[in-house]
Amino acid sequence: MATAGGGLAWQGEGSTTVVDALFSDNVAAVGGAIYSAHGSGALLLDTVGYCGNGEAAISGDVVELGPVVGSDACIDCDGSGVIDVIEIARGDLVDADGDGTVDLCESCLGDIDGDGMVDGSDLGILLFEWGAGPSAADLDGDGQVSGSDLGILLFEWGFCLD
Repeated sequence: MATAGGGLAWQGEGSTTVVDALFSDNVAAVGGAIYSAHGSGALLLDTVGYCGNGEAAISGDVVELGPVVGSDACIDCDGSGVIDVIEIARGDLVDADGDGTVDLCESCLGDIDGDGMVDGSDLGILLFEWGAGPSAADLDGDGQVSGSDLGILLFEWGFCLD
């Protein structure tokens, strides 16, 4: 394990800029992804993603010029071949709540059993819960499983990212 900056440790004079970079799965006692020693020049970050680097992933004299997005896990939920934190930082995908997970991938309305698709098993659960009070099958949140929930489920039918 590195002492500081498992992905990048900056201790130079003057400042330097890191643009359009990903730091993933690094381990260090301080700054798992990125560390910039105090007293050296600032490390300037612009459109940087980091994931899987543990707690306190960025530490030291760091200035964010542009988007810097972090997440505990390095995932590509949309199947684009690019880790999501980079796509969020570039503005290609939306993360309105700032948790490092693409909004599109956080939930799938109608996927009652959580298997990543809205299909017959979700329909079976909804029909079993029909007329019941609040449950996972109450997709519209009105307190009852009814026709409007069935409509939502049928509208969302298929893989969650379709």
